[in-house]
Amino acid sequence: MHQNELENESDKDKNAKALNESRFVSYITSLLHFNSINFDKKKRKDSERFCLVLDDTEGEQVQHENSINTDFTENLTLEDQIIDSQLYSNYMNLTKREREVLNLSVYHELSDTSIAKLLKITQQSVTKTKKKALEKLRKSFDKESKNE
Repeated sequence: MHQNELENESDKDKNAKALNESRFVSYITSLLHFNSINFDKKKRKDSERFCLVLDDTEGEQVQHENSINTDFTENLTLEDQIIDSQLYSNYMNLTKREREVLNLSVYHELSDTSIAKLLKITQQSVTKTKKKALEKLRKSFDKESKNE
């Protein structure tokens, strides 16, 4: 009997060791899992916050705006590209601001936000001006098509 009790105790010790070992492995596994997630989040956050100059998308936009500034000062405009005489006359009937906004938006392909920064006005004003100018052009074409 004494030997059976010793064997039972050694089996219990082995089971306890195996249980502790499996708990330890489970703990280490979950620790690695969550630390890898946190590391990935931190790495992604740092790369977004401190991106390289070559990866900087805002820098491309600023560079693009700077090139537009030089084009704008050289008087490259949408009106120089219009071939149709009716469209040209309708375009010239727009206000100076409307022509300027359409020129930057259509010819230079700038966003409303970029145009607003360039002209030192609000983005809302740019959107409204562009919409109004396009409506005027549409109405003038509708009138001309009805007259024909």
